[in-house]
Amino acid sequence: MGRYRPVGCLGMGAVGVVYRAIELDSGRAVAIKFLMGHHLSSTVQVARFVREVDVLRRLAHPNIVPILDVGRHLDRFLFYVMPFIDGPDLHHRIQTRGRLAPGSCAAILRQMLSALECVHAAGLVHRDVKPGNTIVDESDRVTLMDFGLVQDPARTRLTADGKWVGTPLYVPPEAITSQQFEPRSDLFSLGATVYEALTGRAPFAGTSLAEVLSVSWSWFSM
Repeated sequence: MGRYRPVGCLGMGAVGVVYRAIELDSGRAVAIKFLMGHHLSSTVQVARFVREVDVLRRLAHPNIVPILDVGRHLDRFLFYVMPFIDGPDLHHRIQTRGRLAPGSCAAILRQMLSALECVHAAGLVHRDVKPGNTIVDESDRVTLMDFGLVQDPARTRLTADGKWVGTPLYVPPEAITSQQFEPRSDLFSLGATVYEALTGRAPFAGTSLAEVLSVSWSWFSM
Protein backbone atom coordinates (compact mmCIF):
# COMPACT_ATOMS: atom_id res chain seq x y z
CA MET A 1 0.00 0.00 0.00
CA GLY A 2 2.52 2.58 -1.12
CA ARG A 3 4.47 3.77 1.94
CA TYR A 4 2.65 1.40 4.30
CA ARG A 5 2.48 -2.35 4.83
CA PRO A 6 -0.56 -3.52 6.83
CA VAL A 7 0.32 -6.25 9.33
CA GLY A 8 -2.90 -6.93 11.22
CA CYS A 9 -6.44 -5.80 11.93
CA LEU A 10 -6.93 -3.77 15.13
CA GLY A 11 -10.69 -3.38 14.99
CA MET A 12 -13.75 -3.00 12.82
CA GLY A 13 -16.68 -0.62 13.13
CA ALA A 14 -19.95 -0.07 11.32
CA VAL A 15 -18.40 1.70 8.35
CA GLY A 16 -14.64 1.31 8.63
CA VAL A 17 -11.75 -0.81 9.78
CA VAL A 18 -8.45 0.01 11.49
CA TYR A 19 -5.23 -1.83 10.67
CA ARG A 20 -1.83 -1.79 12.27
CA ALA A 21 0.83 -1.10 9.63
CA ILE A 22 4.51 -0.38 9.20
CA GLU A 23 5.67 2.82 7.53
CA LEU A 24 8.32 1.46 5.17
CA ASP A 25 10.56 4.55 5.10
CA SER A 26 10.91 4.89 8.87
CA GLY A 27 10.00 1.43 10.15
CA ARG A 28 7.63 2.90 12.74
CA ALA A 29 4.31 1.33 13.60
CA VAL A 30 1.20 3.26 12.62
CA ALA A 31 -2.54 2.67 12.59
CA ILE A 32 -4.59 3.22 9.43
CA LYS A 33 -8.35 3.81 9.43
CA PHE A 34 -10.10 2.85 6.18
CA LEU A 35 -13.52 3.73 4.80
CA MET A 36 -14.22 0.81 2.55
CA GLY A 37 -16.63 -0.96 0.24
CA HIS A 38 -20.13 0.30 -0.42
CA HIS A 39 -19.67 3.14 2.08
CA LEU A 40 -17.64 4.97 -0.57
CA SER A 41 -20.86 5.41 -2.54
CA SER A 42 -22.59 7.01 0.45
CA THR A 43 -22.38 10.79 0.32
CA VAL A 44 -23.03 11.00 4.07
CA GLN A 45 -20.37 8.44 5.05
CA VAL A 46 -17.72 10.03 2.82
CA ALA A 47 -18.63 13.48 4.19
CA ARG A 48 -18.31 12.18 7.75
CA PHE A 49 -14.91 10.66 6.97
CA VAL A 50 -13.65 13.89 5.38
CA ARG A 51 -15.02 15.91 8.30
CA GLU A 52 -13.27 13.61 10.79
CA VAL A 53 -9.97 14.18 9.00
CA ASP A 54 -10.54 17.93 8.94
CA VAL A 55 -11.42 18.03 12.65
CA LEU A 56 -8.39 16.00 13.71
CA ARG A 57 -6.14 18.27 11.68
CA ARG A 58 -7.57 21.27 13.54
CA LEU A 59 -7.18 19.79 17.02
CA ALA A 60 -3.67 19.68 18.46
CA HIS A 61 -3.67 18.13 21.93
CA PRO A 62 -1.50 15.46 23.60
CA ASN A 63 -4.59 13.41 24.50
CA ILE A 64 -6.26 13.55 21.07
CA VAL A 65 -5.10 11.24 18.30
CA PRO A 66 -3.18 13.17 15.59
CA ILE A 67 -3.28 12.55 11.84
CA LEU A 68 -0.02 11.75 10.05
CA ASP A 69 -1.25 11.18 6.50
CA VAL A 70 -4.43 10.88 4.45
CA GLY A 71 -5.25 9.53 1.01
CA ARG A 72 -7.14 7.21 -1.32
CA HIS A 73 -5.90 3.80 -2.47
CA LEU A 74 -6.87 2.25 -5.82
CA ASP A 75 -10.17 4.20 -5.71
CA ARG A 76 -11.48 1.46 -3.41
CA PHE A 77 -11.11 3.11 -0.03
CA LEU A 78 -10.21 6.32 1.74
CA PHE A 79 -7.78 6.20 4.63
CA TYR A 80 -5.97 8.26 7.20
CA VAL A 81 -2.88 7.38 9.19
CA MET A 82 -2.29 7.95 12.90
CA PRO A 83 0.36 6.84 15.38
CA PHE A 84 0.03 3.29 16.69
CA ILE A 85 -0.62 3.44 20.42
CA ASP A 86 0.55 0.36 22.29
CA GLY A 87 -2.30 -0.04 24.71
CA PRO A 88 -5.85 -1.39 24.93
CA ASP A 89 -8.97 0.70 24.88
CA LEU A 90 -10.48 1.28 28.30
CA HIS A 91 -13.35 -1.15 27.68
CA HIS A 92 -10.92 -3.98 26.90
CA ARG A 93 -8.78 -3.09 29.90
CA ILE A 94 -11.78 -3.24 32.24
CA GLN A 95 -12.95 -6.53 30.71
CA THR A 96 -9.54 -8.21 31.09
CA ARG A 97 -8.23 -6.67 34.33
CA GLY A 98 -11.33 -5.60 36.19
CA ARG A 99 -12.16 -2.19 37.58
CA LEU A 100 -9.44 0.41 37.89
CA ALA A 101 -7.96 1.86 41.06
CA PRO A 102 -9.24 5.32 42.01
CA GLY A 103 -5.83 6.85 41.31
CA SER A 104 -5.80 5.52 37.75
CA CYS A 105 -9.38 6.72 37.22
CA ALA A 106 -8.44 10.20 38.46
CA ALA A 107 -5.48 10.33 36.04
CA ILE A 108 -7.70 9.24 33.14
CA LEU A 109 -10.41 11.75 34.11
CA ARG A 110 -7.97 14.69 34.18
CA GLN A 111 -6.62 13.86 30.73
CA MET A 112 -10.06 13.31 29.21
CA LEU A 113 -11.31 16.61 30.65
CA SER A 114 -8.31 18.36 29.11
CA ALA A 115 -8.96 16.72 25.72
CA LEU A 116 -12.66 17.62 25.80
CA GLU A 117 -11.83 21.19 26.80
CA CYS A 118 -9.84 21.42 23.55
CA VAL A 119 -12.71 19.87 21.55
CA HIS A 120 -15.32 22.19 23.03
CA ALA A 121 -13.12 25.29 22.70
CA ALA A 122 -13.09 24.57 18.95
CA GLY A 123 -16.90 24.65 18.94
CA LEU A 124 -17.22 20.86 18.53
CA VAL A 125 -19.02 18.06 20.32
CA HIS A 126 -17.49 14.56 20.17
CA ARG A 127 -20.84 12.72 20.66
CA ASP A 128 -19.29 9.29 21.22
CA VAL A 129 -17.15 9.47 24.36
CA LYS A 130 -17.02 5.94 25.79
CA PRO A 131 -14.51 3.37 27.09
CA GLY A 132 -14.11 1.86 23.61
CA ASN A 133 -12.90 5.21 22.24
CA THR A 134 -10.47 5.81 25.08
CA ILE A 135 -7.01 4.26 24.61
CA VAL A 136 -4.94 3.89 27.80
CA ASP A 137 -1.29 2.80 27.67
CA GLU A 138 0.65 1.16 30.49
CA SER A 139 1.57 4.52 32.02
CA ASP A 140 -2.13 5.57 32.10
CA ARG A 141 -1.61 8.05 29.26
CA VAL A 142 -4.95 8.59 27.53
CA THR A 143 -5.76 9.16 23.87
CA LEU A 144 -9.28 10.11 22.77
CA MET A 145 -10.14 8.38 19.49
CA ASP A 146 -12.83 8.14 16.80
CA PHE A 147 -14.21 11.52 15.80
CA GLY A 148 -16.48 10.02 13.15
CA LEU A 149 -19.63 11.34 14.84
CA VAL A 150 -18.25 14.75 15.81
CA GLN A 151 -20.74 17.60 15.63
CA ASP A 152 -19.58 20.84 14.07
CA PRO A 153 -22.32 23.49 14.17
CA ALA A 154 -20.54 25.40 11.40
CA ARG A 155 -20.94 22.43 9.02
CA THR A 156 -23.95 20.86 7.34
CA ARG A 157 -25.87 18.45 9.57
CA LEU A 158 -25.04 14.86 8.60
CA THR A 159 -27.55 13.02 10.78
CA ALA A 160 -31.02 12.56 9.31
CA ASP A 161 -34.03 13.43 11.44
CA GLY A 162 -35.23 10.41 13.40
CA LYS A 163 -31.78 8.80 13.43
CA TRP A 164 -29.87 8.66 16.70
CA VAL A 165 -26.11 8.54 17.02
CA GLY A 166 -23.67 7.60 19.74
CA THR A 167 -23.74 4.65 22.12
CA PRO A 168 -26.87 4.61 24.32
CA LEU A 169 -25.10 3.24 27.40
CA TYR A 170 -23.08 6.48 27.61
CA VAL A 171 -25.25 9.14 25.95
CA PRO A 172 -27.62 11.33 28.03
CA PRO A 173 -31.19 10.07 27.54
CA GLU A 174 -32.42 13.51 26.46
CA ALA A 175 -29.74 13.63 23.75
CA ILE A 176 -30.87 10.24 22.41
CA THR A 177 -34.50 11.30 22.18
CA SER A 178 -33.91 14.83 20.85
CA GLN A 179 -30.56 14.40 19.05
CA GLN A 180 -29.59 17.77 20.53
CA PHE A 181 -26.00 17.32 21.63
CA GLU A 182 -24.10 19.94 23.62
CA PRO A 183 -20.66 19.99 25.28
CA ARG A 184 -22.31 18.85 28.52
CA SER A 185 -23.49 15.74 26.64
CA ASP A 186 -19.82 14.77 26.29
CA LEU A 187 -19.33 15.41 30.02
CA PHE A 188 -22.22 13.05 30.83
CA SER A 189 -20.61 10.42 28.61
CA LEU A 190 -17.28 10.96 30.34
CA GLY A 191 -18.97 10.52 33.72
CA ALA A 192 -20.52 7.24 32.54
CA THR A 193 -17.11 6.13 31.26
CA VAL A 194 -15.39 6.84 34.58
CA TYR A 195 -18.26 5.15 36.44
CA GLU A 196 -17.61 1.99 34.43
CA ALA A 197 -13.88 2.23 35.09
CA LEU A 198 -14.50 2.50 38.86
CA THR A 199 -17.20 -0.16 39.15
CA GLY A 200 -16.55 -2.52 36.26
CA ARG A 201 -19.98 -2.01 34.73
CA ALA A 202 -21.89 0.64 32.80
CA PRO A 203 -24.22 2.86 34.87
CA PHE A 204 -27.30 1.64 32.97
CA ALA A 205 -28.03 -1.79 31.54
CA GLY A 206 -30.32 -3.08 28.83
CA THR A 207 -30.44 -5.29 25.77
CA SER A 208 -32.10 -2.64 23.61
CA LEU A 209 -32.26 1.12 23.22
CA ALA A 210 -35.75 1.11 24.77
CA GLU A 211 -34.55 -0.78 27.86
CA VAL A 212 -31.57 1.53 28.36
CA LEU A 213 -33.80 4.59 28.06
CA SER A 214 -36.33 3.13 30.48
CA VAL A 215 -33.70 2.44 33.13
CA SER A 216 -31.93 5.77 32.72
CA TRP A 217 -35.15 7.82 32.69
CA SER A 218 -36.40 6.05 35.81
CA TRP A 219 -33.13 6.78 37.59
CA PHE A 220 -33.18 10.48 36.69
CA SER A 221 -36.84 10.84 37.68
CA MET A 222 -36.28 9.53 41.22
